Amino acid sequence: MKLDENGIQITDEQAASQFSVISQNELYKKEDESWWFKYRAKLICCLMDKYMSYDHITYDIGGGNGFTSNEARIKGFNIGLVEPTYEGCFHARMRGMNHIICSAFSESLFEDMSVHQMLLLDVLEHIEDDTSFLRLLYKKCSSDGKVIITVPAFEILWSSEDESARHYRRYDLKTLQNKVESVGFDIVFGSYFFSFLFLPVLFIRHFSEKIGLIKRKDECTYDEWKKINDHEFKAHNPIVLFILKILQNNEIKKIHRGQKMKFGSSIILILKK
Repeated sequence: MKLDENGIQITDEQAASQFSVISQNELYKKEDESWWFKYRAKLICCLMDKYMSYDHITYDIGGGNGFTSNEARIKGFNIGLVEPTYEGCFHARMRGMNHIICSAFSESLFEDMSVHQMLLLDVLEHIEDDTSFLRLLYKKCSSDGKVIITVPAFEILWSSEDESARHYRRYDLKTLQNKVESVGFDIVFGSYFFSFLFLPVLFIRHFSEKIGLIKRKDECTYDEWKKINDHEFKAHNPIVLFILKILQNNEIKKIHRGQKMKFGSSIILILKK
């Protein structure tokens, strides 16, 4: 592993990713203004504070442009980013991240039983053989290792957005819990989240697309796609922002207390070895 001129650790192994340079650049542009990314990061930091240690380094596996990693760093966590795309690593460095490894999460990256804490945020759905990946995750975890996982929820919410993002699947809570337990993890906590998005995603993305009220993502021009994304991830109306804040604060308080949400557009699991 070598350190390049930007302070990024590069492995000898060529990293592969489903995310293109264009995808990472577009994400980087919208993350800082996106209520979706801000809320997910806030929830992750809240649960890290409850379940994880500030002393051990936490590796954000497949952490993209480092938005959530950097938020955790600002909160005082010792955190590193493992990201296969150099563009994502560079953006994370621009945000202020210091410990960055440009690599896929592979057998050779860490020694067995050496990593105390990991984040796997909206990564597992991109991996065809998710069970084998979870086994590798378990193998690299220390004897007291903890992992926070998020994934998109419910196949009924599947749309061309999932296809465009190269998702292999969406999950339900029970199936995901069974899968992580099958490789050896214990579940500390599991819940749906983004409960307030379930119906909007169901009707706007799934049903409206199915009956032709909105275009599939692969049928949109770049400008049309950008307009849709701006509308979904940026809330400009102060009334909408106010309502979102109430819904988000209500959900995050419930989850922090250990209350499980019965539905949502995403799932979160806290695992321990």
